[in-house]
Amino acid sequence: MRLGELLVMQGLVTIEDVEGALERQKQEGGPIGSNLVAMGAVTETKLSAVLPRLLRWQTLHGPDHPYTHRARYSYARLLLAAGRRAEALEYAEAAVGGYQATVGEKHVWTAEALQFLAEAREASDAERHPSSVLH
Repeated sequence: MRLGELLVMQGLVTIEDVEGALERQKQEGGPIGSNLVAMGAVTETKLSAVLPRLLRWQTLHGPDHPYTHRARYSYARLLLAAGRRAEALEYAEAAVGGYQATVGEKHVWTAEALQFLAEAREASDAERHPSSVLH
């Protein structure tokens, strides 16, 4: 899990804040956390409290742990709410694949993620191909 994702999931910054920090990073360099602080999106105190959790998460769980897939699913929901359907679908698909591999097809998390993925795909399809209403 990336720092920006973790900060968004915890409600400390917005997706737009992370995007702005990534743009600033391209121009100014430096780590994303420093850019978020420089932009005033998060304080150093809050950032320093989150960094150990991120390191612990990666060390304890790794990329193929059910909790990691749960975090991807949660992030996908945030992305969809922010109108970023393509990225939401990408994270949702990764979460579904991870759930299927780690907890199985019948687990409640897998079912929940599959339902969300279907709804997100429908929303994406409807946006790309709006149906005409005949009067």
